[in-house]
Amino acid sequence: MELVRDRLQAAVIAAKQAMDASQEAANSEGKSSMGDKYETGRAMAQIDRDMYAQRYDQLKGELEALDRITAGDSSSARLGSLVKTSLGYVLLAVSMGVVETDWGKVLVVSTQSPLGRAVLGRQAGDVFVFQGKGHKLSAVL
Repeated sequence: MELVRDRLQAAVIAAKQAMDASQEAANSEGKSSMGDKYETGRAMAQIDRDMYAQRYDQLKGELEALDRITAGDSSSARLGSLVKTSLGYVLLAVSMGVVETDWGKVLVVSTQSPLGRAVLGRQAGDVFVFQGKGHKLSAVL
């Protein structure tokens, strides 16, 4: 979970830096003899800033959600569970995709994703359907 948190924190920092750089670009856009060029450059920088601000807010929300995950009963898959399936290891946390760990690849998904919904609440030995195919959940770690 720490690896996921570290990567998410790095993404938050990168989004904040990109947002700040875009705002600085919008602020420093100088008046030119061609007024329309000035307005267009400023508008484009503002659009970039808004895009990075939205991404920053999304990542901050995911980081807050990750921080709310608590340890608990490991008999069934729930938010925060690492499960071993016929598809490989899946961590139910936030949508992040594949994360390389020291012991292999882990697919980090949210409980709202199709795979997350298919695995949520299942126990070791259960079969679940994902993308029209049956898969086995062999362990909740």
